[in-house]
Amino acid sequence: MFTEMKKLKTLLFFLSLLSFAVPSFAQKGFKVIDKAERKFEKGKNRRALKLLSKAEKMNYGFCGNAWIEAEIAIDLLRAKIYMDQKKYQLARNSLDSISWGFGGDCYDSIRIRSYQLEYGKDSLNSMIDTSLANATMHCNEYDCFVSIPLTNGNTIKLKEIPISFNNVINSEVEKQNLKKWIIHFKESENYKLILENSGAPG
Repeated sequence: MFTEMKKLKTLLFFLSLLSFAVPSFAQKGFKVIDKAERKFEKGKNRRALKLLSKAEKMNYGFCGNAWIEAEIAIDLLRAKIYMDQKKYQLARNSLDSISWGFGGDCYDSIRIRSYQLEYGKDSLNSMIDTSLANATMHCNEYDCFVSIPLTNGNTIKLKEIPISFNNVINSEVEKQNLKKWIIHFKESENYKLILENSGAPG
């Protein structure tokens, strides 16, 4: 019993050393991201983008979570900068770089806002229901997204996949998954966001 307790204490001590090692290893990279955030807040977008390019090439230690956290922070800040510059497609490209597994409602909300700013709220909400009938789902081993071709010739791409799907990848399964996704999407806050100011129910 004493030996087992000793082993446990040794393991916990080792894990605590690892948790301290990650921030110290990654500290410089995160400082550059923080500096880019401050430049963005001051309206210095070009300088902020340069700092993010630098941060991308920096070392974030041997912990995968630190790398993921850094990549998400970089992509999100890039998206904010491009939204500020009204470069909406570049903003969406930055969001698309974040794997759907690390996404959430807020990421698709930002995508929807970018489409509204680009096409106009009324234009988007008047097209969405007709366009959903032609939506397609695309999945691979690592990622999944729904493509919604709009009646104006443009396409909305959403990546929030919040419900469990059959993970077999073929066209028939994707059609079944898409039907489930559309039902869920029409009950979501993101669908309400598209319909806002339209006078439509929901």
